[in-house]
Amino acid sequence: MSVPAPPSLSYVMRNNKKMSKNQMAFYNSLLGIPVITVAAVVLGDVPAGFQAPQLKSPGFLFAVTVSGCIGFFLQLSSLWCISATSPSTYSMVGAFNKVPVAILGVVLFDNPVTAKLAVFITMGIGGGILFSYIKSQEALAAQLAKEEASQLPGLQTDSESRVHPPDLESPTKPMHRAAAHPKTSPYN
Repeated sequence: MSVPAPPSLSYVMRNNKKMSKNQMAFYNSLLGIPVITVAAVVLGDVPAGFQAPQLKSPGFLFAVTVSGCIGFFLQLSSLWCISATSPSTYSMVGAFNKVPVAILGVVLFDNPVTAKLAVFITMGIGGGILFSYIKSQEALAAQLAKEEASQLPGLQTDSESRVHPPDLESPTKPMHRAAAHPKTSPYN
């Protein structure tokens, strides 16, 4: 399975092909193999790993296989979340989920509330609120821009709320009258 991977990886990287989520997860996992292999060789874990008695246990081999599958699907779900939102939103959610964990640690395990912990929790909550407010303002601005663009004649919008003038080169698209006369066109 790993023999055809380097040529196909180099092909994808050379030609900048659009990859599916499954392909991204596969290649991301594949790129981790050399790093893990070098670390295992440098730390001397390779000989000890092949001589471990656990490798003869079917339960251990099953657990390792299940662990690898779970890791792959976690990576796949992370890539799906990034494609559904944005990398900054995904990163913010990853940082913000530490706040409830810290609060639960205080409540459930009677961890002492230090000044440092209180400041970090407050900063985390404040950052989450600020991020949510900024994202909602950006969404509102994009919606307003899209509405304004839809009311202007002769302009087209795409799915990302960018405004484009009509295509003057295409004979199949109808031209706005002002665009037909270069002196009166608002796009010059």
